[in-house]
Amino acid sequence: MIEKLLAALADGADGSVPYTGLGAEEIADILWLAARVDPAGTRPPADPGAAGPPGGPPPLPAPPPPEAAGPLPEPGTPAGGEPVQLFTAARRDPDGKPAEDGAGRRGSPLRLPRAASLDDPLALMRALRPVGRRSIGGPGEELDEQLTVERSIERMVTTPVLRPAESRWLDLALVVDTHHSMLLWSDHVDEVRRVLTRSGVFRDVRTWHLTGTAAGATPMVTRGPGGPPRTPLELADPAGRRLILVLSDTVAGGWREAPVQGMLRHWCAHNAVAVLNVLPERLWTRGAVRPVPFAVRAERPAAATRSWQRIPVARRGRTGPGRAAAAVVPVVGVASGSLARLVRVVSGDGRWRRLACLRLDAAAGAASTPADPGPGAGRSALEVVERFRASASPTAQQLAAHLAAVPLTLPVMTLVRRSLLRDSEHGHLAEVALGGLFEDWEDEQVPQEVEFQFLPGVREALLGSQLRGDVAAVRELVRRRVWEFVSRNRRTGPDFSATRVTTGREGRRRVAEDALPFAVRPPREPGLADRVVRVRHDGMPEPQEVGTLLTPRLVLTVGDAQLPPGTVAWVRPGDREIPCRTVWSDDAVPRMLLLQADEDLVDPAVCAEPLGLLTAEGHHVLDRLRVDGRTDQGEPVALTGAPAPHDGARNGELVRLSAEPESWTHFRGGPVSENGRLVGVVHTVWPHRMVFLLADALLEQRGFRAVLEGAVPEADTGTAVCLAVLPGADGIHPAGSSATAETGAMLLELMADTDVAGRLSGREGDGDAPLLITLDAPGAHAKAGRLLSGLRAAVLTYGNRRMDGMHPSLAVAVGTGTAETERLVRHRAIADLLRRTASSGSFVLALSHRLHEDLEGLFGYPAHVTLERVGAADEGWVCVAPEPVAEPLAQVLAEADRLLDMTVDWPTCGVEASEAEPWVCIGIRVPGHARCLAHLGDEEQREYLATLAPGAPLDFRGTTFDNGLLPRLLTALEPRGRGPLRVGPAAFDRAYFVDDWNRADIEFSGRATFVRAVFGGRAGFGGATFGGPVSLDGAVFQYAADFEMSRFHRAATFRRARFRGSAGFKEAVFLEDVSFGRAVLEASADLFAVQVAGSADFTGASFGGVAGMSGAGFAGPVSFASTSWRRGLICSGSAFEGPLDLERATFRGRVRFDGVRFDAATHSAPDFTLVRPGHWDVQERPDGTWDIGLVTTDPG
Repeated sequence: MIEKLLAALADGADGSVPYTGLGAEEIADILWLAARVDPAGTRPPADPGAAGPPGGPPPLPAPPPPEAAGPLPEPGTPAGGEPVQLFTAARRDPDGKPAEDGAGRRGSPLRLPRAASLDDPLALMRALRPVGRRSIGGPGEELDEQLTVERSIERMVTTPVLRPAESRWLDLALVVDTHHSMLLWSDHVDEVRRVLTRSGVFRDVRTWHLTGTAAGATPMVTRGPGGPPRTPLELADPAGRRLILVLSDTVAGGWREAPVQGMLRHWCAHNAVAVLNVLPERLWTRGAVRPVPFAVRAERPAAATRSWQRIPVARRGRTGPGRAAAAVVPVVGVASGSLARLVRVVSGDGRWRRLACLRLDAAAGAASTPADPGPGAGRSALEVVERFRASASPTAQQLAAHLAAVPLTLPVMTLVRRSLLRDSEHGHLAEVALGGLFEDWEDEQVPQEVEFQFLPGVREALLGSQLRGDVAAVRELVRRRVWEFVSRNRRTGPDFSATRVTTGREGRRRVAEDALPFAVRPPREPGLADRVVRVRHDGMPEPQEVGTLLTPRLVLTVGDAQLPPGTVAWVRPGDREIPCRTVWSDDAVPRMLLLQADEDLVDPAVCAEPLGLLTAEGHHVLDRLRVDGRTDQGEPVALTGAPAPHDGARNGELVRLSAEPESWTHFRGGPVSENGRLVGVVHTVWPHRMVFLLADALLEQRGFRAVLEGAVPEADTGTAVCLAVLPGADGIHPAGSSATAETGAMLLELMADTDVAGRLSGREGDGDAPLLITLDAPGAHAKAGRLLSGLRAAVLTYGNRRMDGMHPSLAVAVGTGTAETERLVRHRAIADLLRRTASSGSFVLALSHRLHEDLEGLFGYPAHVTLERVGAADEGWVCVAPEPVAEPLAQVLAEADRLLDMTVDWPTCGVEASEAEPWVCIGIRVPGHARCLAHLGDEEQREYLATLAPGAPLDFRGTTFDNGLLPRLLTALEPRGRGPLRVGPAAFDRAYFVDDWNRADIEFSGRATFVRAVFGGRAGFGGATFGGPVSLDGAVFQYAADFEMSRFHRAATFRRARFRGSAGFKEAVFLEDVSFGRAVLEASADLFAVQVAGSADFTGASFGGVAGMSGAGFAGPVSFASTSWRRGLICSGSAFEGPLDLERATFRGRVRFDGVRFDAATHSAPDFTLVRPGHWDVQERPDGTWDIGLVTTDPG
């Protein structure tokens, strides 16, 4: 007995049925019911013709065996198995007995969740809000918190104060039309009722059933189906606090007759009344009555409809003088916009609104409605279909064709609409139902068991018109899609009964031989799901691609056309991520990638058999190909498609997909296969087709074949940098040698002198082949910088020793790859420039396009380097003035490795920043939370900010301050009384400030760091006090930066900072050292009356706009070495009391030093006459100050 029970509970545990929600509580309910239900269900079945006990109810059916809970597997997953079909539950006869067919198949019962009929129930709830206000007069009393506090303070003892309780003020009476036409909308009606009940805006919601709406009948209401009839007058509320909504399709003939309209007039005399039409507005004319537009308004809440002011929109509908206007009742659809207009009127806002209304005038209604000839009306099936298409929308026509492949029950029709036409609406199903395609159905049927029927021949006519007449393909497509929808969309709530059939010989529920399944899981086919892994490229929060395991460590996938330098791919074979490096890629867009891991990604047994490749000759005749992928949760997912002819191209295409790829599925990079053999790799995914690279194209790639054969390069921990050096035709060299050989020997000496390890390669005897120095990471950029810095001296030294001072000129290219660097150094434009500037020991310096993109914006580059583009947009750049730029570029490269490193040393948030820039958020996690401050919920954010107090330490490294977050943070630190805003130690490294920083009264009592922070708004630190060391190294100021009258008590550094807007330091005070080394000030810079007590370092700084330094005082040494002024410098009345270094400083524009004091020890001016370019006028005043001005500027 126990074994049989366990077997029944395990039925379906193989995942062949959808999730049924069976748990411990459900099993307990089953066992409890089994002991109490009629045991007749376990007896042998009686003769089908035998009648039950006379006068008694029919025996209860045997309880269905419970179904094991488990997800519905994806179609086509491996492991084999029989096809599974899902049928609707057996239809019962009027006596309540299930229909049985001795020759039919058998299956197991199960319950499936219903698909939602309403498109947006939350929007409907929002539309009801205007009538959701509360009013005094609810049952009982409630505590008045405010008065309780005030009274308790006055009396010095706790004194509760009560007030009448508030409650909702409006009741809802939902009257549901029970005409047999409403059977079509039973699911829709149930969902509307649940939305109205759960909205919470009504004090009470009661559902009534309206009978007698057929022609010639008397309308009555009941409290439930089959309940005793009651007079409709009971629904009227004389107090006027009830809204009556009549839910109907207005198809019944009684809607144009006096009894129904008299009932509505009575309700309208006491309460607000409206008809809620389940049909879309475009189909209202198919009902028994036709609404006409009115402008209506109500001046008080819940006013009776008869008291509403109304004006017909059409002039011909307006009554003349002396005639009483006919009573009307508004009609609205089950849509948020339509319902919202009615609710606004009911709320009594007094505004005119346009609503469709029914005239409660039986004569007018009857005269306007033509007789319905009935379905079919003697037409052939083709004529019925053509008549339907003449009036139906394209979406409704598609839906009708899909419904022809399944049984027409209410839940199945909604499933088909949701799974195959996701953009369709409930109104499209209404078009099909009212389009004359269905047979008339009987009245008094149970909605859960009714099955509608097409007119004879209509189903075949609809199927035969789809997909070139392939009826089987239509049925397979529809049933596959429904299966996949049910398996992936699991809802809690209403469900419906279905029957699962596998072999047809198992289970206890009979299924007729001619019954149609509504969902089919095809036999499982072998695929490559076991070899599919998820791939996440560095910088992405979650995997967006998948890959195919060629070996336990080698993954074939797809990536972007160009990835950032040093990008690492992370492979997720399961729950963990393993870093992989790229060992091969092609040049296409998108590009194919081969990734290699340093450890096995999966059990080697998974890839024990070599992966078979199916070439074009083998797959072009196949009907279907399979694509394996993964979901967001890492679960296997697959679909199939028909291959389109490729005509020898590199790419193939899949069309007629078995399912439309969802947003939460990932097939990009997935394998296209047939019977376990690889046909290609998907690189482009569209809603209805996929494009993949054929296996033939992969095998044509020599690098791809080399990797498969084991020629995988050693692991690289970073980005390599290459120097390509090509000697010119000038110069001399010793007999028996060559310019290439001598240049190679010189480069070897240079590498030894600078202690740089690298690989020097080149072909002897080929004058056009450059010498290549490959510098591996780590520190590749710094190594290139050291070589570049010492290159000119090495050329002169070696040339004097070996070539009588006549070393040939050199073309030097620096790049991040050997191929691009070699192409650049041999570019025709480089050769032409080398010939024009050829002189002993000179060289032309060029940068590859990729390296230029990497270095752009780093600490002054390219501010100190004048570049011109070489050839096309992505070919490279050449330094126009090669001699002075080698050292600045070398300095840039020397620090590039550290600044290009994007790693962080704090626990990060990891939330995706935005769709436009999907990089991982690097904001530091707030203590006690898994998110940074910017990504905390509103309530969590408020709670955390409430814990801050004046002087609190702040650590918001990497955090983005947007949408007013920064003002809220600073407000939380404000003192209770007067005084400055005080902050303790503050770390804002790599933070991004979208909000303006604009507080002049702020005091930093400890260290403050803004290293590599970005100020996207205004940076207003004017008047701020910095009590500890301050670092803004590498900070970027997109707009104005204001530090006027700021006070720095400890050292302050702005090294490599970039000021894109104006930089204001007027009257700022630095009590210790300050550094602007290699800072870039692109716009004006105001250093008026700046006072520096320590040293001031401006080495390598670049002033792109006019710089003002008048009235400044520098007590310590000042360095302007290699500093450049491009628009001029005004410096009047300043004092340089310590040494002043202007070595290799460059000046442009108007430059004036008026009344400036230099070097308190020697009172001598710096030697401006030795500084190029330009001619200087130097005059000493009697008081020991100097007037120095730039008279002319050297054009060179």
